Amino acid sequence: MSGGVTSAEHSPPISSSDARSAVSASGQQAFENLRIADVDAFVKLHRSEIRSTTEACKEETTLISAYTALSYAQLAQNARGEAAQVRSMSWQQALSDKYHLDMATGHVTRLADGEVFATVEDAKAHEAMEYLMRLDEVLERKLQSVADLRNEIRNIVWSKEH
Repeated sequence: MSGGVTSAEHSPPISSSDARSAVSASGQQAFENLRIADVDAFVKLHRSEIRSTTEACKEETTLISAYTALSYAQLAQNARGEAAQVRSMSWQQALSDKYHLDMATGHVTRLADGEVFATVEDAKAHEAMEYLMRLDEVLERKLQSVADLRNEIRNIVWSKEH
């Protein structure tokens, strides 16, 4: 590696336990060629990864909220009498920006795109699939971000070109 940290260069995979063993066995010799400039550049990448992971966590929270909100709608739809009015009002307040439940017909309209579902259960099934697909995408991005960061650590610690 010449100069900075690049994701194009990859060292062979080395586990954390292998790295710790090598450091213990050779003491400071493992870090003789360590360039502080590379570590400083890595810190910038690490901060970026933290921001990226934080944003992904926010996306996960949003996904969970959107999906679980339909459970409240289902309670409102299935409830009877005064309890139904209380649950319906509570659901409407919590979800008025995302869904509309027509209490007369039981239809649920997703406000973002106008899609109408015959029942809360239909809406929930549709949302469940979207939730799982979108969550998988978010988790994949998080995994890739962490894997890239770990590769950079390996490049810095194990590179022979320092």
